Amino acid sequence: MPSWPSGNKRWGGRPAVVEENFRKQGRNIENRCYDNYLRGLEAEQTSGGALCPVCKTMAKIRVKNRARTIYTLSGGRKFRRHYHYCGSCEKDFYALDRKLELREKGEVSEALEKRLIDCASLRLGGFD
Repeated sequence: MPSWPSGNKRWGGRPAVVEENFRKQGRNIENRCYDNYLRGLEAEQTSGGALCPVCKTMAKIRVKNRARTIYTLSGGRKFRRHYHYCGSCEKDFYALDRKLELREKGEVSEALEKRLIDCASLRLGGFD
């Protein structure tokens, strides 16, 4: 069995343990960054409304701070967004969902959906 330098003990000693510890640290950093990103977007939402994606007129906020959970490559993410309604064309929408390029329905991010499809494709032997 090889002898590892004493400085490596703080990371777990064996390379497999060190690698797992690095992965955990990376996930912790990723989670904090993603959560901060979403909190920043939540704070940027205006109380005055948003531009309607259909008719481009200003749509009023109908309900503030509605919760949504999405699942990403790094796990579940909860955030709050304003629900808008356009009186001109009668379109309702969530401006923050559109900014995040999320579908109106569904709970997974585009990147996670792609990864799931890739995994299913490999498991089933590919799609022809």
